[in-house]
Amino acid sequence: MQGPWPRRGLIAAAVVAVYAAVGFLLAPWLIERTLVGTLDERLSLDTRIENLSLNPFALSLAVDGLAVTDPTGERLLAFERLYVNFQLASLFRWAWSFDEIHLIRPVFTFDRINETQTNLSVLGDKWAATAEAPAEDPEPAQPGENPIPRLRIADLRIVEGHVTVIDQTQTEPFSTDLSPIDLEVAELSTLPDQSGRQQVTVRTLINPRHFRDSRQYLKEGMFGFGDEPEAFGRTPELYGLRLVFPPTPEVPNAHALRIESFSSDPRSLFLEDQASFAPVLVARGLDLLAENVEATYAFLVERSLAFVACFDTSPQA
Repeated sequence: MQGPWPRRGLIAAAVVAVYAAVGFLLAPWLIERTLVGTLDERLSLDTRIENLSLNPFALSLAVDGLAVTDPTGERLLAFERLYVNFQLASLFRWAWSFDEIHLIRPVFTFDRINETQTNLSVLGDKWAATAEAPAEDPEPAQPGENPIPRLRIADLRIVEGHVTVIDQTQTEPFSTDLSPIDLEVAELSTLPDQSGRQQVTVRTLINPRHFRDSRQYLKEGMFGFGDEPEAFGRTPELYGLRLVFPPTPEVPNAHALRIESFSSDPRSLFLEDQASFAPVLVARGLDLLAENVEATYAFLVERSLAFVACFDTSPQA
């Protein structure tokens, strides 16, 4: 006669098997079907996904090869890969907690249709118009109540993003491409009375106007080198400069700036700004986080590019 333990073992094995089957097979199918169907029904968007996988044991979700197009066939959004790693600690913190959220090579189109409308505002209006009316009026928030969802992301990254900006409000409509865009934010938290270090990294590639090779630009234009590198007995493959700006009482954030030749494309110059900010109580509002991202971007595209441009003069000048 079998005791209770073998039977309990069989039950446990059956539960694990069902959990694995639901997580690996059923849940990805339901998520993909719901996402594709909702975007089509409410926004008339065509959504294609190459692969969607869920690991119920690692609590991770991976979406590969997503592409979203509008009714005219124009691409609105696409990315190579989205990886999300959920933390079981969410159950104890009563907050959505993630170890990682990584978005790889996203491509997005922002279209300014007129003075009051963009492609995003049009979609937002359409989403609101197709929403079901609430059964009851929601209760107004109480004084001191925090409307921001409880959220914690340890590692948030956007890698090699590409944004196409179209402006139809000008006399002659124009478009421009912004790429690559790299963004890293560490320890993003909206939990009350909790703060985390905020690090934002923005990277981009530029092409010097008066030099066909970024190594030549750095060697001759910026550093003013002649034959001095020959002291090494061989030619450097990469030239670079690193500048560190510590915080001051007037500007409490720090910046570490890298300016380097780019090995994959000798024509391009690689710029990276890694900014560090004082701990932020995000639960009191997300505006400061947005300001940190904007400050990092401005430091790179305004101050750093102005610095680089000082040395981008004709070699004959």
